[in-house]
Amino acid sequence: MLSKSFGYALRGIIYVALTHEKKERVQVEEIAESLAVPRHFLGKIMKKVVKEGILESTRGPYGGFSINAETLQTPLIKLIRITEGLEQFNSCVLHFRKCKGPHYCHLATFLPVRRF
Repeated sequence: MLSKSFGYALRGIIYVALTHEKKERVQVEEIAESLAVPRHFLGKIMKKVVKEGILESTRGPYGGFSINAETLQTPLIKLIRITEGLEQFNSCVLHFRKCKGPHYCHLATFLPVRRF
């Protein structure tokens, strides 16, 4: 259901957070090699993550990505919005029409409704 972009972004952020104790900054080449993902594709995704303030980035030979105060507090829905958008949450899983709530949903008529 979620794209490779989302998966790469999430894995990249987690990698930077986990290596933060050992080193302050992590370069995109190291992340891509460790995660076995395409470097250029990961670089574009990480650039979006930095632009949204989830990670910090420093240029240069000793540069790279590092965490900030918001990194570990960021909800996953924000990362989904950055990488793929939220349109998928407004469309019908069955591809009938735009969702209008459980009373109009063909799928909801077959599923038991749970209230918490």
